[in-house]
Amino acid sequence: MRQQRLHPHLETFSGGEQQWLRPAKRRCRLERIAAALLVVSGVSTVVGLVLTTSADPSSVVVEERHHHQLSSTVNWVRRSVGLPVAGANGTNASACVDKDERCPEWARSAQCTENAAFMLDSCRRSCSRCEGVVTYDRNCKDQSSFCGQWAAVGECDSNPNYMRHSCPVTCHLCQSYGCHDLDPPKCADQARLGQCRSEPERMYTECRWACKWCAMETTARCRRAAALRPAVRRGELDAMFRRAASKEHTHFTPVVHSRSPWIVSFDTFLSAEEADRVIQVGGRGWRRSQAGDGVQAVRTSSTAWCDHNSCGADPMLARLRKRIANLTLVPERNAEHLQVLKYEVGQFYRTHHDQNSPTTSAWGPRMYTFFMYLNDGAEGGETHFPKLNISIKPKRGRAVLWPSVLDKDPNERDFRTEHEAVTVTSGIKYAANYWLHMWDFQEANDRGCGNSEVFGNWPDVERAVRT
Repeated sequence: MRQQRLHPHLETFSGGEQQWLRPAKRRCRLERIAAALLVVSGVSTVVGLVLTTSADPSSVVVEERHHHQLSSTVNWVRRSVGLPVAGANGTNASACVDKDERCPEWARSAQCTENAAFMLDSCRRSCSRCEGVVTYDRNCKDQSSFCGQWAAVGECDSNPNYMRHSCPVTCHLCQSYGCHDLDPPKCADQARLGQCRSEPERMYTECRWACKWCAMETTARCRRAAALRPAVRRGELDAMFRRAASKEHTHFTPVVHSRSPWIVSFDTFLSAEEADRVIQVGGRGWRRSQAGDGVQAVRTSSTAWCDHNSCGADPMLARLRKRIANLTLVPERNAEHLQVLKYEVGQFYRTHHDQNSPTTSAWGPRMYTFFMYLNDGAEGGETHFPKLNISIKPKRGRAVLWPSVLDKDPNERDFRTEHEAVTVTSGIKYAANYWLHMWDFQEANDRGCGNSEVFGNWPDVERAVRT
């Protein structure tokens, strides 16, 4: 039977001698919270919620004062309703203040780490250094649903200007209402000690921000089976490239452009008939190519997708996929759908990196790119690796293979293989991308998994790099 509603944030339900609290359908502002009475198994616990604010009203702190008994049930209630309340050490929130009203803004711009001495003295609250007191910034919000994906592959460091502005939560600059730690200093210490992996369930509840799990998916649908073996383990990437460039594959005419990192082209990998067939079967339904989270000025080509079950079922394309699997030793199921590309005069794809998948995603990182040129007659359009000063010209039937991850740790991005598609100056360039992942892409894609971090996939990550 529904009981009297205590305040707009909570509802109580009666069940025999117990009362349970659950989140209301709509949350209210914290300023409206006065008190909640919790009775569990005959033990009364009164929880007072006291609100204090810094000079900037966007920075909010909630302090718990337990007037009778703090039990594990109080922590359960706090987690259940999503309230940003403190731990049980009785710290007075008013003792932890910012000395400058600009502190929240400075924290969001990474000054807590870049100017640590000043910030820890002047902006303890905004830097989440108040023991036992939770702070979060109402203005701290990610601007894109892709922030978690980008942060997981290192974009916070490689593209800091954009990421700090667009993804401050997942780049660990500030704690938000939706993702914050219950006791920031304690959580930071526990994360450093490895408890995000040793006690993941508790840490997800209490220290989600410290564990960098703000964008993590928690459904079991996309968790990988423990018995699965990763396609590549430490040391196997280098061995695969040595084999691919060896006399065993002289019929593909391998040319080694670099050994650290590996860049290998195969001048006769596709026949003219096969190259034409990819364009004929796969080059349908052209659309503007996307980069990151949508159409971007850095990429102006057109794309057509050829999935395994439709145009990919063509016998000639099926043989081509099997040939790639035999060369790379990566199962066909680990490959994304074939991406067919068309570059017309003036079109390009500026410098970028292909590894954009979190290691804990259902299919793991993009390990290899197998890139195929499908026609002659275009000028420009080279594949250029600026950090290596290597350019490879388009030629019908030629393929290029390079890694996006490191041999010593195939879960880590190899930034040296950033590359670009140089502007086409005449004619039309047709090509195809074929990306190979650590784990089964096709099955995960059929289950509706996305390119996001998945809670529970880290044991596979550890196994992938174990010697």
